Amino acid sequence: MDCTIDNPDPPIPTNPLISKLFCTPLARAPSTGCEYCEVKTEDLLRCGRCKTTFYCSREHQIAHWPYHKVACHRIKNYRIDEPVIQRVDVNRLINPNTMASQVWEHSMLRQRIDQVLNYLGDVALINTTGSVNIQLTRVMELLGGVRSQQDGLRDVPPALMLRLGRLQECYYLLKWHAGALPEETYQWKDGEENLAICTETAKVFEPITCFYKALQFEETIVHLVFLALLKIRLLFELRKMNVTAILLRKRLPQELVDFIMEHVPENPAIAMDRRTVRGTSRMELVGDLNAQILKIYKFVDHLNSHFWGALLSPDSHLQENPTQYTPGSIEEMQLALKRTYREWVLTPGSLDYIKSTREGQN
Repeated sequence: MDCTIDNPDPPIPTNPLISKLFCTPLARAPSTGCEYCEVKTEDLLRCGRCKTTFYCSREHQIAHWPYHKVACHRIKNYRIDEPVIQRVDVNRLINPNTMASQVWEHSMLRQRIDQVLNYLGDVALINTTGSVNIQLTRVMELLGGVRSQQDGLRDVPPALMLRLGRLQECYYLLKWHAGALPEETYQWKDGEENLAICTETAKVFEPITCFYKALQFEETIVHLVFLALLKIRLLFELRKMNVTAILLRKRLPQELVDFIMEHVPENPAIAMDRRTVRGTSRMELVGDLNAQILKIYKFVDHLNSHFWGALLSPDSHLQENPTQYTPGSIEEMQLALKRTYREWVLTPGSLDYIKSTREGQN
């Protein structure tokens, strides 16, 4: 059944610069160790030019230089060291009553923003966690806490957070963008400090009802797709915990198993919820997640009937770069696919999960 949504508004334009942020190779997850030998230590040396690549020794940095130098020089030449947008300068440029999103249209800032987007596109070609962290920091500076679409740039942070395994922060951001959190609660902070703040208002295992009314009016389905993938990652982690618990129970008493299970979760989003430790409550969470993912699947399929089939068989869609789209169209699907596909590929088993879900619905 064709679920294309009628929309009297003109097609929504897309920003071609955003595509550069999603064009990195799909081969592997971002490197977390030495770029030359892949060894992981706490004392890695960072390239002083591009600040995106790390090495375990000076010798390995020199050995890798022939492969790194082109990208390194290109990034360094941007000379972008200061924050993208100085808030005090923005306040001088606009009237206090002006909408924050209108800052983007100011001619004095547009050139700077375009320069930064091009810079981020080149940084994205270096597949390291250092690069991903730089991208996330800069994009969040550009967004500046504005909830609106902003040329598609708001689709970038959830992808980068998922790539870094920052599930709690990703969920918080998705919920905030959906309008399910008060705007004044959104204050971007780094690392664990932000994690502690957002946990109080957005719990990753909670029902997804709060997304329904808000997201059906969204301009794209990208955030819903990220929400589905985030829930699938949680589900997979709980499944691994169940397997670990079963193996431990064969050798150890239950009290000791429970103690060990408290230290099994690697992701803070899971470790923060005490229900993941106990077998009964953990199985209930597994059931809840399966039900939530199915609801998101159906909701996405209602908004754009092309997406899930294209995710499983992308064919040439990943090479397409539509310049505009309407909700429910093939062009919207192509944009959503381009912006989310890598994170699906980097989540082993996620596409098989969607395939089985799709087969169950047909």
